Amino acid sequence: MTPRYRLLACFAVSGATLAFGASYPGTGSLGLLLNGAIVVAAVVDLARSFRPGRLAVKRTVSSTLHIGSDHRVHLSVSAPLGERLTIDLIDEPPRSCRAKGLPARLELDNGETHVSYRIQPTRRGDHAFGAVHLRYDSPWRLWQRHALLALPEDVRIYPDVRVPLGGNDAATALRARQRRDVVIALDCGRSMGGEWEGQAQLDRGLNAALDACRVALSHGDRVSLLASSNGVEGVIGPVCGEGGWETILSASYDLEVSDQPSDYRLMGQRLVERCGSRSLVFLITHAFDDRHAETMLDGLRPLGRLHDLVCLFLDDPALVEMAARAPRNERERYESAAATRMLEAHARRLASLHTGGVHAAELSGKELGAQIVQHYLGAQTREELLERRDPEAVHA
Repeated sequence: MTPRYRLLACFAVSGATLAFGASYPGTGSLGLLLNGAIVVAAVVDLARSFRPGRLAVKRTVSSTLHIGSDHRVHLSVSAPLGERLTIDLIDEPPRSCRAKGLPARLELDNGETHVSYRIQPTRRGDHAFGAVHLRYDSPWRLWQRHALLALPEDVRIYPDVRVPLGGNDAATALRARQRRDVVIALDCGRSMGGEWEGQAQLDRGLNAALDACRVALSHGDRVSLLASSNGVEGVIGPVCGEGGWETILSASYDLEVSDQPSDYRLMGQRLVERCGSRSLVFLITHAFDDRHAETMLDGLRPLGRLHDLVCLFLDDPALVEMAARAPRNERERYESAAATRMLEAHARRLASLHTGGVHAAELSGKELGAQIVQHYLGAQTREELLERRDPEAVHA
């Protein structure tokens, strides 16, 4: 409990009256009487106030949340019938969530009241709600009472995947073909730790990977997801059908960025071990330098000889924006020129991978899911054409 300004003001007045008593003896007795009356009033007000232990709070929220989506959290506060209170409420949502609508003020009348607010998750993984804080005034508003109600609740935060399952002619034709093995390799090395607009590159890559998994499963393919950096963080699959999608989503929601650089030779070896005959393999990774491109080419070239390998590089949106904007001063002119040179160097590295026998492309902007689906459909169409020309070579 905390004394309110009203109570402090009353004691200030009585104190001033006592101080005057030194010069005016008649006011000293009045000050003592006033001070005693305030103490009695404060004790009576505190005794009449509602006991925090009689309050009950219940929280209702989904146990599974998605990054970037708004989710509603409902709270009900109850007390014995007949109690009327004005309550300030603060909940403790997971630290990875942005809250809208807190603190909230509610009127408790006839025993129960309800309030809701919204949260927007920003980070995947296992998270938890904490306690609920309640504050309300005593009847004469001389005190403020506090209640801290422990209300732990675990939630899982998943990537936000909203890819349509197709409906164009290419997708329809693919459903009629023979089932194929599709392997999505997600780079979890430290180059995936950068952020753009509050979203880590790993989250962008995982969202794109899950989009590709879902579409491939809807077309009848067998799908595996491999997460790797300088070791193998996880392997999921192969799985099929809608149940396979739930398996991949549940097993990949808590992937984290490694603080080590990626080992592409090890990644290539693991993929060769995992892949069936002539599999479609997507590697999703991020920006790289010349050394990065060289080690990637050395590590993945054997995989590219055996399977249909597509390396997809997440762009750096901040770098693209810097190169595209019109400079307003000398500093921005320098930054724009430097960003342009970096993007040109990146394009040359992509070309060098092509020359070395590794198909490479870039995923840019926000609609990564739609782009990777187009790469998937394009790769499958190329496979169909190759199979028509030389069926034995495809299944060799």
